[in-house]
Amino acid sequence: MLSPLKSVTGEPWVTVSDGAVLIYPYVEGKNGFEVRLEPENWRSVGRTLRRVHEFKEAREVPNETFTVEGIDEFRATAIQTPAQEVLCLHSEAVERCLQRVVELGARCLAKEWHHVPCHADIHVGNILVREDGPPFLVDWDAPKLAPKECDLMFICGPGITGHESEVEGWFFEGYGQCQIDPLALAYYRHVRAVEDIVSFTRESCDPSRTDESLRFLSGIFKPRQIVQTADESYRLLSR
Repeated sequence: MLSPLKSVTGEPWVTVSDGAVLIYPYVEGKNGFEVRLEPENWRSVGRTLRRVHEFKEAREVPNETFTVEGIDEFRATAIQTPAQEVLCLHSEAVERCLQRVVELGARCLAKEWHHVPCHADIHVGNILVREDGPPFLVDWDAPKLAPKECDLMFICGPGITGHESEVEGWFFEGYGQCQIDPLALAYYRHVRAVEDIVSFTRESCDPSRTDESLRFLSGIFKPRQIVQTADESYRLLSR
């Protein structure tokens, strides 16, 4: 992992107004969207994430609540955004995701879980590949204590971006074998789908990002992307 530098007081951040500033050392490398991760890169990511999940002294990290913020606001305002056309085109899928994430969250709340420290956004864009060493896991802006599936949903099966089937095997050669809970997997995939729908819709209101946001929003409804993967995870629960 790439850890932030400590301040003169020994803390890994400096409080500024109502926020915080973290400074990380500069590391030369490219993320997984820019270069293809090799098998040993995936094994290294697996080993690193296993150590994260086994860490016992996580401080000031929020616990999973199995709720998703912003759904009510989205329902009230989405029709007024530049994303309206895309959302109408995929209205059934959007509504399905919104309803299921609430249903699955309630089912998760009714069950006991073993919570571990999670990165919570471990897509390939947050894996920094270097020429002279193992990859770094970066962008630790929203870690949480949650079921391990919060992270593993990015790896299991096609993940969230349709990676090749071999990736899962390479990753678990490093991570080690474990039982994957299908309920948690389905929940976190629906969370990701809803978060993407909500965030890309919101970002489409920024004129400088409208075209890019609409392209990203349209992309998540394509085959082997997160909406289809969430649907497949949900179907597996009823078998």
